[in-house]
Order: sequence, then structure tokens, then C-alpha cells
Amino acid sequence: IAYNRATDDPADPIEPFAERVGRAAREPGIRRVVVDFRLNSGGNSGYFRFIERELVAARDARRDLVLVGIIGRRTFSSGLWNALGFRRNTAATLYG
Repeated sequence: IAYNRATDDPADPIEPFAERVGRAAREPGIRRVVVDFRLNSGGNSGYFRFIERELVAARDARRDLVLVGIIGRRTFSSGLWNALGFRRNTAATLYG
């Protein structure tokens, strides 16, 4: 998942998007979900909670699901807060 901006997209609102992410994470054969925060320079930190909630539910339903986050030099502000919260709230491995 390329989470490049902590904002809502009117063409693809965050809640339905997060639900699709959760459904996809529960699909047989999916072993890991990688959230890419590398280009996220900020916005509203609250939007990521929808995605995080769906990924926690998917991981709880499938204990073998691995959650990973990646950050980089361009991860800033709420993008970094979201990445750190993702690690704390989901026990995801964070690389970067």
C-alpha cells in the first residue's frame, strides 16, 4: 500500500479504501502487507486509523499475516507519526 499522503481523496474516500485493503489482506495466499510511508510528507494523521484498523482485524483473523512498514528520508510529520503508530499498534516491522 503506497500511503503517500495523510489525506482523504474525494474520488476514493479513505473508509471504503481501507475496507478494500482489509478484504484483500484476508485473501488466501496473501502472506504479508507492506505499507509504504516513504513519500508521505504529512497531512492529517487521523486518516490512517481506518487502514490500521482493517489491517489489525485481518491479522487477528489470519495469525500468519505479516505486517511491514517502510519509511525513508521523505517520511515526515504525520507520515512519520503514522508509521510509528503502525509499528506500536500492530507489532509491524518497520524498515528504513
